Amino acid sequence: MRTNLLAVTLSAVFVALLPVTARAFTDKPPGPWTARNMRVVGYSEVNRRPPFKLAIHQVDGRWLLYMGHLWDRGWTIMDVTNPRDPKVVTFIPGPANTWTIQMDVEEGKMITALERIPPGWGGDASKPNDEGVLIWSLADPVHPKLLGQYKTGGSGTHRDGYFGGKYVHLAAGMPGYSGNIYVIIDNSDPAHPAEAGRWWVPGQWVAGGEKPVAGVSLHGPPYVQGNLAYVPFGAAGLVILFRHARVPDVLQCWTPCVRHLGRDAAKGGRLVHPAGSGPPLRSAAGGEPRRADRGRPRRYARVHLREQQEPGAVDSQARPRGRGRRSRLSCIT
Repeated sequence: MRTNLLAVTLSAVFVALLPVTARAFTDKPPGPWTARNMRVVGYSEVNRRPPFKLAIHQVDGRWLLYMGHLWDRGWTIMDVTNPRDPKVVTFIPGPANTWTIQMDVEEGKMITALERIPPGWGGDASKPNDEGVLIWSLADPVHPKLLGQYKTGGSGTHRDGYFGGKYVHLAAGMPGYSGNIYVIIDNSDPAHPAEAGRWWVPGQWVAGGEKPVAGVSLHGPPYVQGNLAYVPFGAAGLVILFRHARVPDVLQCWTPCVRHLGRDAAKGGRLVHPAGSGPPLRSAAGGEPRRADRGRPRRYARVHLREQQEPGAVDSQARPRGRGRRSRLSCIT
C-alpha cells in the first residue's frame, strides 16, 4: 500500500483531527504555530535533513515513510508506525551535486529521480552530476537494494510516477528538447530499463527544427489511470494522452487551465493530482514558484473530467498566505 504526499514540508509533522492538546516531543516543533480541528501528535527533525517529497508504505504491520531531500543528497526512511515517536531507520546517501528530491514506492520497488541541479538551487555547474532514474528493490524495506539505472543523457528526471507494473512515467530532460518531456520506460528487467515511448508538445523538439514556446515543460509527475495519462505541461496546459500499446497519443490538450492559473501557468503550472476516485475523475492543476525566493501565492485550478475530450474548469483559487487566511476549493459536478 502506498500513498504519495505531494506537499512540500520542512520537517516531518504528524497530525490528528482532534482538539489541540499539549505533549512533550523528542524533537521540539518550531513555533509559534497554530492548529484548527487537529493536533500535532509527533514531530521529527529527521536528523537535520529537511524532507521534501514523501511516500508512505505499509509492510508487515509497519508504516514506513520514504523521503527525498532538496538541500541534502540522498533519501531517508523513517518508521512512523507509532506517530508519537517517529524514528529514522535509514539514510541512503545520494550522488553529489545531484537533486534527489523525489521517489515513488509501489509493488516492492522504489523509484528515485536524479536531476542536475538548476542554477540558484545549490548546485555547482562546474562539477559532474548524476541523472536519470534509480530502480531499487524493497525486499528489505529499510535497506533498499539498487537494481538498475536509466539515464536520459540530458538533465535527468524531475518528478516521476510509478503505479506498479512494468512502466515508469517520467518528466525527463532529454537531449535535443526544450524543457522536460513525457518518457515511459519499461522496468521489466530492472537491471536494464529501456525507453518504451515518449511524447512532447510540438515546439519542444528543437533538434528537429521545432521552435520552442516559453514555459512549456513537463514538471510532473504524470498521473496515469488505465490507458489515460494526465500530463501537466506548464504553459501548454493539461494534456490528456491515450496510451495505445506503449506509444502515447494525444487525446486532448486543454489550454483553458492556463487562463485560470494566469501567470503561474506559464512559469510554474506543473502539478496534476486526482481529487476523487472513480468517474468522473477530478483533477487539480496547480502552479508553483520557479524560484526559491519568490513570495507570491501559488494558484490552483480545479478541472472536471467527466468527458475526457471536453474537460472544463470548475474554479481557481490562490493558496492562502500569512496567518488568518484560508481558501476553499469547491468541486461542482
